[in-house]
Amino acid sequence: IIEETFGEYIKKAREDNDLPLRKVAAYLDIDTSTLSKVERGDRPTSPDYLKPLSEILRLDLKEVQSKFIA
Repeated sequence: IIEETFGEYIKKAREDNDLPLRKVAAYLDIDTSTLSKVERGDRPTSPDYLKPLSEILRLDLKEVQSKFIA
């Protein structure tokens, strides 16, 4: 079994919520291209973004944290 990356997990959650990249990036106060790189796995994300990500993507914070650590 191939585990999905943190970026894939975030992208899937964003798409499941019908949220455009720019809206999530704006909520996090980061550049759209930065969020895109995080989703592709080209750039790590800061732990500081886990709580706001869980809020806008309507995800359980503990789950987001465990995916981030994995």
